Amino acid sequence: MRVVLWCVIMMIGCDQDSPRDEYTHFRERTASERDGQCGAAARDGVLTDITGLWAVRALLNGGISLGLRIQVTAAPGETASPPRKILASFWLFEQAMDAPPLVTSESLVDDNGHFTMVADPLELGPEVLGSESTVIARVELNGSMQAAGDWCGTATGMVVSPLDLDLSGSTFAAQPWEDGIVLDAIPFQCPGDPCAPDMGISEMDAGVIDGDAGVERPTIDPFEVPGAQQTDLTGEWLLAADLGGLPLNLWVSLLYRASETTASVDGVIRLQRDTVNEPPRTTFSALVDEDGRFEVWLPNFALDVNGLAIEGDVLLSAVSFVDGWCGMVAGEIRSPLPLDLDGSSFGAERWIPESPVPETRFSRCLDE
Repeated sequence: MRVVLWCVIMMIGCDQDSPRDEYTHFRERTASERDGQCGAAARDGVLTDITGLWAVRALLNGGISLGLRIQVTAAPGETASPPRKILASFWLFEQAMDAPPLVTSESLVDDNGHFTMVADPLELGPEVLGSESTVIARVELNGSMQAAGDWCGTATGMVVSPLDLDLSGSTFAAQPWEDGIVLDAIPFQCPGDPCAPDMGISEMDAGVIDGDAGVERPTIDPFEVPGAQQTDLTGEWLLAADLGGLPLNLWVSLLYRASETTASVDGVIRLQRDTVNEPPRTTFSALVDEDGRFEVWLPNFALDVNGLAIEGDVLLSAVSFVDGWCGMVAGEIRSPLPLDLDGSSFGAERWIPESPVPETRFSRCLDE
């Protein structure tokens, strides 16, 4: 059984032409002027025509990842071109194309291409968030039309049930709807935006944040790593994991953000052999504590490798230090063969994607 799964993992980790640096925008975001205001790029707008069907990805405070489909039309009687008065009809990203809209609202567009679309009330059922109850929110998309023809901005408003949660500081971006569009391939902020909300645990119950209901999050006992500290992890990493003796190589792009009181990472995971034109396998965000510790919980994590589906629930408990990050793994692989991940480990070192994969890599905390 292990031999078969070892062959599968080797397909994942095999060396092919390395991907180019697709996530240079992470560096651009951190290099941009940081004035303490999320959505800074949204202040610069260009008046253009955004009528049509759009796919919208938002990352809301409290760890709510929201996908929407929005139809923009000129309001009745509007004659200006581009229209200055628009109607926005909202659907959830996955809703049927012939479903009635959840809500339709009217917006005014100013001379700089700025507008506010309001979805009130916006109801997100348990099937959307994996929660036990429906989440009801008032969401305001404060948008800015961009020179490329798309739009993006910040989201404000409130979650009003089952808890009160201020959405200020949330971000979003929109791309034209097309057949086969993938939500994870859409950024959740304007280009150059230096910050975006955390997907880590906050006011909401972990069962809501962690994904599908019925998936129990495992735990990992604390472990010590000499030299553990908060470190700027922005950049490209080669993560080598030892899953019960089976090797796995992943390409991880990270954006590290810190303020006087908090720190966090946004991450994108790819197979080491993926190309830049392929959508990411998954994205995540996590809070980083004062000792450089953070956890990445990936319930129902799935990889499609040469037509073979590998599925499981994976928890990474990570610790950063000056030269990298490492940690322990818990959870399980369910398909194609069962594998208990408890006690597995990983290590991550900086990697230039176009360079060869090092022959020697560390896959566990060296001093654990």
